[in-house]
Amino acid sequence: MWIKMLGATLVIAATSWAGFEAAQRFQQRPRQLRELQSCLQMLETEINYGLTPLPTALEKLAEGREGPIGDFCCAVKNELFAHHGMTMRAAWNINLDLLGKHCALTECDQNILRNFGATLGMSGRHDQIKHLKLAMSQLAAAETSAWEEKLKNERMFRALGILGGLAVVILFY
Repeated sequence: MWIKMLGATLVIAATSWAGFEAAQRFQQRPRQLRELQSCLQMLETEINYGLTPLPTALEKLAEGREGPIGDFCCAVKNELFAHHGMTMRAAWNINLDLLGKHCALTECDQNILRNFGATLGMSGRHDQIKHLKLAMSQLAAAETSAWEEKLKNERMFRALGILGGLAVVILFY
């Protein structure tokens, strides 16, 4: 009897944990998109008003950030400083692939950043600003979509985890 109770508790705990993990991705994505927009806004300021070179601007961005977005900025900067012949695009793409594994961004979000990274450091200041504004507007649209998905799916996945565990326990007992 006690073993059945322990097994039922473990099943419910495991499925609840899985549901909460899935819900957490929906919770983190809008926050991470907002943080990316903030990073791009700071980058725009550094390029436009500070006339700061790109590696130095990335270094300033990395200083004030924590979590996967801050790690991404720091990794791109480190990649540029470590490999002097590496292009900005290559450093950006290498670290963007790593960012995708450690955050809640979707493939669509990563494509926005990948397209932006392809233009970064390839043109003059005014063109850079145009590309930054385009990327920020695309990220803002993605953030709006992420908030809608969060409202729709976060609660559902939490409930699905708990109720799925209860259903499994009921089926087997």
